[in-house]
Amino acid sequence: MATVSKKEIVKTVSERHGLTTTQTAQIVQVFMNQIIDELARGNRIEFREFGIFELKRRRPRTARNPKTGDSVEVPEKTVVSFKPGKVMKARVVDTEPAPKGEPGDKKPVTSSSSGSAPAPRPAPPKPIVAPSPAPVAAAPPADPPPPPPPAPKPDPEPTPPSSPSSFY
Repeated sequence: MATVSKKEIVKTVSERHGLTTTQTAQIVQVFMNQIIDELARGNRIEFREFGIFELKRRRPRTARNPKTGDSVEVPEKTVVSFKPGKVMKARVVDTEPAPKGEPGDKKPVTSSSSGSAPAPRPAPPKPIVAPSPAPVAAAPPADPPPPPPPAPKPDPEPTPPSSPSSFY
């Protein structure tokens, strides 16, 4: 999994709906600006089945500086809260979050240009099973372990890239 930027979303939407990337970028920017403007007015934004954006007040509190241990007064502030809707919850419930990597470490996002047909849903991820702990040895082995066998060779036929899930 990788980080998806606004540019990549614009490209996917423009390909699906036959618009230019400039037109799509303008639409996406106006949409995002409208969300920000409504939140700035104190309004709650609800997208059925997607989720709800709303403002919440955080009370003032006393925190600790982790380096020095000194008490620090944190003032009251307003934060944006997002509560996912039913469809989003159902789609992402078994999805693993992207691992934190190096900054700028992104995988390319590919999209299918098959018109307005929705992308197929990816198969649910396999559950992660933790390995059982190894028994504790009384003494280290005298000889180093043998090297691992060589990795299997990749298939000669390339597999088509998977399409990203829809953003509806």
